[in-house]
Amino acid sequence: MIGKKDFTVSDLSKFIAREAYSEKGQVESLLNKDPEASVTAGEVLGPLRPVGKSSNGTLLRGEEIYFSRFRAGERVDLVEINDAEKKFRKLKGSSIKMVHFPHPGVIEVLIAEDAFVLDGREEVFLLPQSAAGLKWSIRQRLNDIAASGVVAPYSKIDPRPLHDSLKRTEGRLNSTQAEALRFLIENDLHGLVQGPPGTGKTKLLVELVQLAVKNNLRVGLASLTHAAVDNALARIIHSGVDTDMVVRVAGEKRKIKTEPYKGLSIDEIWSGSLRDAGTPSEYGDGGKYLVYAATLHSWCCSNHPPEIDLLIIDEASQVPIYFHPFLEALSSRVVMFGDHKQLPPVIQVLNHNLPSEDLFSYEIQRGTYPMLEIQYRMNEKIQEWSSKRFYEGRLIPDESHRERDILRGRDTLSGRMGSKMVNMIAHTGYSSYNANRLEASRVADLVWALKTEGSLPLEEIGIVTPHRAQAGAICAALQEKIGLLDTQRVLVDTVERFQGQEREAMILSLSVERDVSLKGDRGFLGDGRRLNVAVTRAKSRFYCLAPKKLIENTKRQKNAEHLRSFLSWCGAGNAHAAKETA
Repeated sequence: MIGKKDFTVSDLSKFIAREAYSEKGQVESLLNKDPEASVTAGEVLGPLRPVGKSSNGTLLRGEEIYFSRFRAGERVDLVEINDAEKKFRKLKGSSIKMVHFPHPGVIEVLIAEDAFVLDGREEVFLLPQSAAGLKWSIRQRLNDIAASGVVAPYSKIDPRPLHDSLKRTEGRLNSTQAEALRFLIENDLHGLVQGPPGTGKTKLLVELVQLAVKNNLRVGLASLTHAAVDNALARIIHSGVDTDMVVRVAGEKRKIKTEPYKGLSIDEIWSGSLRDAGTPSEYGDGGKYLVYAATLHSWCCSNHPPEIDLLIIDEASQVPIYFHPFLEALSSRVVMFGDHKQLPPVIQVLNHNLPSEDLFSYEIQRGTYPMLEIQYRMNEKIQEWSSKRFYEGRLIPDESHRERDILRGRDTLSGRMGSKMVNMIAHTGYSSYNANRLEASRVADLVWALKTEGSLPLEEIGIVTPHRAQAGAICAALQEKIGLLDTQRVLVDTVERFQGQEREAMILSLSVERDVSLKGDRGFLGDGRRLNVAVTRAKSRFYCLAPKKLIENTKRQKNAEHLRSFLSWCGAGNAHAAKETA
């Protein structure tokens, strides 16, 4: 992968600068927008009242709020409304420690600091904090590395022990997984593996790490987000890799996602920096690790990263292309796992001269790499559209999942659940500020039916929607239908939060009558990669709810091939009509 490139460091540096300016501009535009419209759309959280202070921080409370775009650990800006200008005015930056819904329609947010700036203020709002500063740091680091010409040292690896280890591993892998691992070994632990939904990409990553550790190779594990790093590292630890060989690096321990580790104390594996983790101390407690796990930002911004034999990047299709020059400085061997047919990186600047927006797409179009083809999540019907649309029909279910439907036989005379694996529910409701109250009510009715008639645990139901305003409307409808506590057991969010997750039943709520967010297939609704992620989270049942007007408009809309194809597939013999069309 490392070799002649059709872009320069200068190209990437300019692109990062444009991204930073665009990021800053987006946040500033929120400050200047109509506050009421921003709150209604879910872009801004509030109004929130300061109700208490403690050593843990400041507690804020809001009413008539059913959904929050923010999560614990995220950075935000505290703002107030300038009454004279009817615009937001920034007060200070902070971070979120907790988001909680104690009562229906009531939200509580704990911010980290004792926010003295809030004294005397009756209400504040939370805006997303700009990541422009981080992008400037990456740009500076990129230019420094390019100027230094630093290249990671190369040490030859004897492939014979790796092949011997592979022979003992192959029994745990299917044919395409074994073929992919063999490809990597034969290519000196260098290359890409495409992992479509449910194909065991993380399982193969774990097997690769185990193989490397057994052969005493030092591995760097990286991804763009803390959640992705922790998901992969937890699987590695649970597979049997000794925690004494593993270190999880994060500047702030609270950013580590503890849930995947299932009871393991993070203190056992945490280090504050890659330099500390990779350098032996006077007590001999550093430099002993074989697996170093950190976000890609940590790897790239470290002045003294540890020497490693192999760098593994998970979810590489979400990593912006400007990280490419860092690779040869970090390791002479790089393996990327990803799928360029799923979520792309968040890119603000769409008009550029770069060959691709992400690392994975750039590399996969320059060579031939293995794709995992057998999936263990969806039944044959649910995977049908994605397989044909994005994977040339090569994605197939394992025999154990081909007819999977745990709701089969639980259908009742009410017909609310439908009897098919893929269901289209069209209605005549209309949206306001991207929220469709009728559709939200239909979603709540469906959840009720899945729970009461289908006996499906609420934790096995996921609801994805393109718009935060619709997420709020759905949460409000759910709280009214099934109560606050049960609503909190159902994951309701935008598609970005669902990457890597799965549920027995997935509900997609499209809510609006027309895709006007961008242009056709680049639009928020029409982006095929987002649709691919939405439908492939489902294991047994998939439901799509949409206004009839959207279906009709999409038939006439130019450059909306993905959305048109998707809606046609959902409705082909799957119309769940009678009681849902009013």
